[in-house]
Amino acid sequence: MDQSIAKLELSLDGKINNVIKRIDEVAASCDAIGVRQAEAESRISALEDDMTPLQARVNELIKSNSELASQVLDLQARSRRDNLRILNLRESVEGSNPVLFFEKFIPKLLHLSVSDISIDRTHRTFGPPAAADDRPRPVIIKFHRSRDVITVLSAAKRAGDLQYEDRPLRIVPDIPPAVRLIRRGFNDVCTELIKRKVRFRMAFPAVLSFEINGMKKSFTEPKRARAFLGGTVQ
Repeated sequence: MDQSIAKLELSLDGKINNVIKRIDEVAASCDAIGVRQAEAESRISALEDDMTPLQARVNELIKSNSELASQVLDLQARSRRDNLRILNLRESVEGSNPVLFFEKFIPKLLHLSVSDISIDRTHRTFGPPAAADDRPRPVIIKFHRSRDVITVLSAAKRAGDLQYEDRPLRIVPDIPPAVRLIRRGFNDVCTELIKRKVRFRMAFPAVLSFEINGMKKSFTEPKRARAFLGGTVQ
């Protein structure tokens, strides 16, 4: 019987030793995981520390990019302030000397009393000439004097419907696409002002100005103009 007990104890000792060994292995593995976790947390913390100045730099670059984009847009707009576009004028009607043609054509078309309009240059928009049945490319005209632009636009507005060679024509400012998009954002505001019989003007490049209830207001953002009108009594 003593031998049986001894064998049982020996067997139990072996099993216990195996369990203890396994526990030690698990403990060692847990320690290793703990070390790796600590290292990972340390690296994450270091990355977060590095990200803080990087994020600040990214924000600075975003701001700078926005400011540069605004400056470029402003420069583009200003470079076109003395430009006008004539829409739907037949291709090649201007002949080989377009400057001379338009210096005579515009006063005659608009019945202007002045005939000394000075044009620096003129050209069609880029692209191949339009076919006879297609819409002609717009004509871009660069005036020498800003006052001529005002004179021509005012005369075109007074004239109303313009026609040449049985074709309807339009004379409009040469506005960059980005500025046109911004101005289009004011459409609903302008519609509301018209309903209220409030006179307004769109200053260059995209500044809406009007006077209402004795207050003179100017807006560069449509949402601010909407908010203001929403708080005024009609």
